[in-house]
Amino acid sequence: HVRSLSMFAAAFSLLPALLGFPVLRVLDLAYCEVDNTHWNDICNLFHLRYLNLRGTSITKIPKEIGNLQFLQVLDISSTKMEEELPSTFAQLTQLLLVHMLNSITYAVPRWMCSMSCLFFLSITLNTLEVEDLQFLESIVSLTELEIEVQKPTQDRVNRLATGSAYPFLCLKMFSVKSDTMELRFGRGAMQSLQTLKLDLQDVADTILQFGDFALGLENL
Repeated sequence: HVRSLSMFAAAFSLLPALLGFPVLRVLDLAYCEVDNTHWNDICNLFHLRYLNLRGTSITKIPKEIGNLQFLQVLDISSTKMEEELPSTFAQLTQLLLVHMLNSITYAVPRWMCSMSCLFFLSITLNTLEVEDLQFLESIVSLTELEIEVQKPTQDRVNRLATGSAYPFLCLKMFSVKSDTMELRFGRGAMQSLQTLKLDLQDVADTILQFGDFALGLENL
């Protein structure tokens, strides 16, 4: 009858099989010795609303993740992800918050546009491309967005511009962490924005790549 289970890493070896908790709503295994073999049990916990696998050794998410259709919060940040998210991830239509910082995604998946309830997303991208902005802007419910970019696009001389094409009309918090700032805020961009966080590793490199540090902040 257990509804909520949170484990400390030191006690994880004492945990019985997860299938022994068939009505779990909350499962918090952050920083425990979880690997891909545990997915078989996790993906059969059909009632899960909250799943925290932060800092574990998982390297992929199986297509069976689509079984967790009641899932609202997923944290897979600081894991060892090596594969893209499966398309069955789109079946998680009740997701509200997804944390994926420090777990590299090579591109924002196209199907993420269909996640109509998602209001918080943190994601680490290998590089930032026009298509990534398009798909993120298409998540109309998004109010908080954190992006970490691993590598700037070396041959890019013009910044990617948010504006009428990528308005992010509902976005209230926007955070970018990158070596250089590859975005510029155009007119009409992010009209609901209240909080902006820029974590840039080297301002000089930004100026060297783009010739200036004019980010269009006056348009916010």
